[in-house]
Amino acid sequence: MHYTINIKSFTAAQKARSYLQKHGIGCSVERITNKGQGCGFSLRFADSRVGKAEVCALLDKIGITCDLPR
Repeated sequence: MHYTINIKSFTAAQKARSYLQKHGIGCSVERITNKGQGCGFSLRFADSRVGKAEVCALLDKIGITCDLPR
């Protein structure tokens, strides 16, 4: 399963990646740019056995919101 989750800042994305890795969920942080709206960051999941809803529920426990609009 491949998917991405938008995250507000680089610091939050790094915190999320670290937290997820401690739970055995691998992902990478990528910078995304939107013309006229600046940049943001996303977590990219490749070949994940864990669904997006489950990841967002885990991130909610540490105060990180999934898929912020850009």
